[in-house]
Amino acid sequence: MTGKKIRRKTFAAREDLVDHLSRIAKEKGLTLYSYVNHLFELAVRAESENVNLSNLIEERELICNAKRAGFASIPERLWNDMIEVACDRDEEEAIGCWYETGVWFAKRYMSSDVSDPILALKEDLDRFAWSSPKVDIIRSEDELSINASSSRMSHNRTILYEAFWEGILEAFGFEIVKKDITLGNIYLGAIKDERYGGE
Repeated sequence: MTGKKIRRKTFAAREDLVDHLSRIAKEKGLTLYSYVNHLFELAVRAESENVNLSNLIEERELICNAKRAGFASIPERLWNDMIEVACDRDEEEAIGCWYETGVWFAKRYMSSDVSDPILALKEDLDRFAWSSPKVDIIRSEDELSINASSSRMSHNRTILYEAFWEGILEAFGFEIVKKDITLGNIYLGAIKDERYGGE
């Protein structure tokens, strides 16, 4: 007794994509036919579950990029509790740790191949540090200011986040000349430090 015959249908696709899929299929020990049908099945399954494949891939890339950039994802409630415990235990040490982490991040981005390390760091914080406030940066040739504001930041979280950005700016060669720190609000004004190549 023979099984039901599977009907086939041809379709047109870009040659470069077909060649690329053919190489992938070969690496996986599959025929191009079986691999393409597998992809079709996944696409149909995703659509039936109202899953957007493009969004799914972008979310996956976001997580992978966050890991590569040195970020970790933890529940916001736990994050806030850890901040309060650290500050209650030793506020000065906690501030120092956040400052040094800012320095570390700045040096990491300075050693990367991005054209604008400060902007790249700021954009990654916006994308990956979901519970942190968005930061606005205003720059001229030798001056820079940052503004961060969030009603969700406690007093301790505010002072630690300020220390984090102070570490970032000083590692990038800026001297902090103005601070305005209130609950949930951070303003830092800085100028290029002559010791780091300022004019």
